[in-house]
Amino acid sequence: MERQFLSEDGKPVTYRGMAWLRKLPILAIEKPMLMIPVILLMVIGGIMTYGQTARELQPYLENPTVGIIITYPGVAAEDMEAYFARPIEQKMTVLDEMTFIRSNSQEGRTEVIVGFDYYSDMNKHKVEVQTLLSNMLNELPFDKDNTSNPWVVQVANDNVPILDLNIKRKGYDEVRLREFVENTLRDRLEAVSGVQSAIPFGGKRRLILVEVDRDKLAAYSLGLMDLKKALEEQHISRAAGKLRTPERDILVRADERFRDPTKLNAIPIATVNHQVVYLRDVAAVKDTFSEVTSAYHFNGSPGQLIQIVKQPEASDYDVIDDIIGSQDTGILKSVKAFMGLPTDPRPGLMDEFVKEFPGLTFEVAYNRKAFLETIIANAWHEMMLAFIMTGIVVLIFIQTITPTFIVLVTLPAAVAASFVFFPLAGQTINTPTLMGITFVIGRLVDDSVVLIEVINRHLKSGKTPKDAALDGSQEILLPNILSALTFMIALTPNLVLQGTMGAGFRGMTWPMIFAMVFSAFLSLTLNPMMAAYLYKSQQDRKASIVDRILKILLLPFAKLIEGTVWLYRHVLALALDHRLIVIALAMSSMFIAYKIWPTLGWEGMPLQDTAQAVGEIEAWPGTSFQETEALVSRVEKILLQQPEIQLVSTQIGTEPAFGTYFSGFGVRTVNKAFFKITMSNVEERVCQFYNRWADDFSLLSYLFKPCADLSGRDIWQIMDGVQAEALSTVPGIRSFWLMEMGATPVNTARAPVEAVIKGPDLEELAKIGKEGLAVAQRTPGIVQPFTSWSMTMPQYHLNIDRVRAKELGLAVPQIAIQAYYALNGGMTSEFFKPEEGYRHRRLLIRYQPDQRLTMDDLEQVMLKLPDGGQIPLKEVATIERKDGTDLVYKEDLQYAMSVLAQYRGVGLRMATAGVIMGIKTSVTLPKGYTVQPKGLMLDMMDNLYRLYSALAFAIFLLLFMLLLQTQSWVATMAIMVDAPLQVFGAIFFLYWRGMYWSPPVVWGLTIATAAVMATGIYLLDKVEQERAEGKSIRDAIISGGTIRLIPVLMTAITFVAAFIPPMFAPPTGMDRFRPIATALIGAIISSTALSLIMVPVTYSLLDDAKEYLRKVFGSRPGPAKGVAMAQMEGDGDGIPSHYLAEAALLGETAANGGSETQGGSVGEPTGKEYPP
Repeated sequence: MERQFLSEDGKPVTYRGMAWLRKLPILAIEKPMLMIPVILLMVIGGIMTYGQTARELQPYLENPTVGIIITYPGVAAEDMEAYFARPIEQKMTVLDEMTFIRSNSQEGRTEVIVGFDYYSDMNKHKVEVQTLLSNMLNELPFDKDNTSNPWVVQVANDNVPILDLNIKRKGYDEVRLREFVENTLRDRLEAVSGVQSAIPFGGKRRLILVEVDRDKLAAYSLGLMDLKKALEEQHISRAAGKLRTPERDILVRADERFRDPTKLNAIPIATVNHQVVYLRDVAAVKDTFSEVTSAYHFNGSPGQLIQIVKQPEASDYDVIDDIIGSQDTGILKSVKAFMGLPTDPRPGLMDEFVKEFPGLTFEVAYNRKAFLETIIANAWHEMMLAFIMTGIVVLIFIQTITPTFIVLVTLPAAVAASFVFFPLAGQTINTPTLMGITFVIGRLVDDSVVLIEVINRHLKSGKTPKDAALDGSQEILLPNILSALTFMIALTPNLVLQGTMGAGFRGMTWPMIFAMVFSAFLSLTLNPMMAAYLYKSQQDRKASIVDRILKILLLPFAKLIEGTVWLYRHVLALALDHRLIVIALAMSSMFIAYKIWPTLGWEGMPLQDTAQAVGEIEAWPGTSFQETEALVSRVEKILLQQPEIQLVSTQIGTEPAFGTYFSGFGVRTVNKAFFKITMSNVEERVCQFYNRWADDFSLLSYLFKPCADLSGRDIWQIMDGVQAEALSTVPGIRSFWLMEMGATPVNTARAPVEAVIKGPDLEELAKIGKEGLAVAQRTPGIVQPFTSWSMTMPQYHLNIDRVRAKELGLAVPQIAIQAYYALNGGMTSEFFKPEEGYRHRRLLIRYQPDQRLTMDDLEQVMLKLPDGGQIPLKEVATIERKDGTDLVYKEDLQYAMSVLAQYRGVGLRMATAGVIMGIKTSVTLPKGYTVQPKGLMLDMMDNLYRLYSALAFAIFLLLFMLLLQTQSWVATMAIMVDAPLQVFGAIFFLYWRGMYWSPPVVWGLTIATAAVMATGIYLLDKVEQERAEGKSIRDAIISGGTIRLIPVLMTAITFVAAFIPPMFAPPTGMDRFRPIATALIGAIISSTALSLIMVPVTYSLLDDAKEYLRKVFGSRPGPAKGVAMAQMEGDGDGIPSHYLAEAALLGETAANGGSETQGGSVGEPTGKEYPP
């Protein structure tokens, strides 16, 4: 039998619609022992899911980019572009869903990068690229021994090292240490679950070198290619067949490999004049190390690096813990110690290596988990502060412990349970997901606040707590569900945003939706159940000592709230008497916002003090490795002199096969170095007593981080200071930039500001780029400008006498390849493998060092003729000194030069536009040359367009939903007035705080749109209830608005309170979310303040217009429909008995002189006289 619900005065009310949802409060109250395990199961399941979910810095997004890499040591950038990059680019233009092609060609290396649409089938595209490449291999000028096979790799945003280890071993020199790391540690580390690759860098790489004496080789009329052929013929292992007998099969091998390098000297290479010539006669075999082109420094001292790259789906936490172990810190350590759980460090694989290999030690040079731990801890810290701020606000309004406790229980329960859905949506624990939960905390209490307020009213009518909870939950069920749906529907379009920023927005949106679902569920189950069993009836109700103390302490707030209600009633009455003036004031606020908006400046992602930075320094092209290392050491000293900088990990130069990942913008060369810098956290930089307090009162300091010194420098002041000092004191630097880690979260950007100049000629581009750099240097807000390449690479060009060469029987390629082997050296086809477990190496053959130093040595390179004779190179070629480029950069098959920079004090759009317009007005661009923005600027504009579209679509969905529910254009359009009103506050607060308009701000306005529309829903729901009782529209608006004021203010203030900490004092890694918090606070404050007046005024005007149209067109008036009225039936001439009961109760209160309420929310109607 269906239960009969009662209104506040005891009259029966029947609710229609959502029958299955209406059973939930009944089930929770009637059978709490059934519902409690269900709720606990969800909460515990969420906690367990959180513990098992991968933790990472940003949400994983498959990068729709495929790269093709080819290496050919010693070949100039121009030739790598002409013979490799260009034909590959032309071949790839036939691919479907392709969005861009770019290439980078450097000395000895070329990369071609093909971009596709997001969410396209990348496995298919990678196969297509590989197929096209395979079909054109015969068109590329490969040297099978010195050119690598084309390497096709899919780029991943997260395919970068997560852990850098500096390895040391007592008694090992640089060669043995590198050999140990490369052949022992590397294999063991790559076997760890979740590790994609372990990459050594620095040290000295073992090499078996054959150094040829040019003159001795010529004396035997032999050439380098003869030597190479002889070595390959002598140093082999081949199958020689199989002997079969009736009893057994025997395999025959010819294994003539040399495992002892010294025995290579005895290899016979030729017979000259009936005399055997051995390798020792013309060359020296050395077991040595390769030419040093790379080095690793840790905090300024030489070291041996090994980097760990994880698989895309692996967790940073798990991989790093497996390798270096883990140790509980901070609040987690304190909690475990309190509970008596072990807090000892857990060893990792490297700890096992230390025990296994005597003398081995390691230092952690970079650890992304440490940064990730800081970010996650700070996100939880912000959530805890939001929880506390929300609790304070609720307590001030409700002023009793029990209802405050009931409201606040919803928060941790909803947050914990929300993690249950994370695996289903493919979400991980990362910065956006945790901040999404932080942003929704203020909204999670709304349903509970309104429910408790309604239950309190039912309690005052004399009902038992159980009946009050049952009837109150049924009364408010539909508006609460409608408000929650409004919020979730407004967020839904954000789930289809694309790109890296879109992944971040989705990461914030999904947890908000999950938390809202569980919050709505708990408001239907946990909240009424707790109210039924924790409340006392009106007759038994006696304030506890704590409640009485709270009443006394919070009396000023109670008086303030009563005064606010009284003031609002007067202002609302005045606004209804001057509606056109109110509309004009609202329009004026929008006009002011429109005028302020262009002055804000625009940016992509807000700058973020991550306490970690990366940087690159480049010496002028042609600088030797030794000079580059000396230059870098001087810069390292400057870095380490900064008190905020803790760790400096430096990779200098390049290695032949550096890593299994690439940036898509070329690799470092011998004249470049890359820095990873770890600084003290923001809190440590500005709070000199933080660490001491954290040790003494870890839980207290976790919640309230004390600041005693606010004079600390931020990350940008530190970086800009170092960069300026280095450029002014260290000669030989072509470019030097430092950037906070994570500043460019898209694969199309090398720096925040980028202006790309395109044209057909490299020399002209270099000239324009130099002038463009000068423009950037004088553009306001631009710092650390540099160009992507320069035409300053010293080169010797061989001008070959083709006629003379032909007379001697030489072709141009034969001359070039013999010179190449003499100077750069060439690799043998066969491998030298001295021992088991050693990664094989080929032998390098080239002239001895003193014969490849100067131009005279180049002229004396001996060329072997077809008839066996030999001549020096100078007989067939002259040598000319020229400058070339160190990088050939192309975009969409056009040569390109980029002017790149950071920005400070202005938005990204203004900074980029300043550089672009400066180049267009100050630099003469020849015909066929263009300049345009690139990177973050285009990504920002694309994301803003998508977010505007998402916001418009969300508003359309809300309009459609409200129309279906209210069946009234008047109520719907009055509620929709809230949407534009928020913009004024958001823009004004951004302007006040000196922040920029950005995609995250627009995303935040989507949240604000959903939140503030609840104000209109609650207001008009009560207004139309009042009208259904027979009141005039004016009286209904004043009465309904006054009754709903306190719940509306409470929800708005709790929403705002949750955003105050990230707005004013965000910790490390959280300042990227400061503009969102700022815009949300402004939007909520302005829309709440204005909508409390504008929604009723608009509703009044639209209702008058409707009545006028009825009179003009003769329409028959019908009953008013409220937001929830269509779902209810009762007695009294079609008016729901609940409404009649409420009207009777209000009338009785007024007749009794408006006696003060006993319990319930502060600010309910009292006996004060109000103007009509």
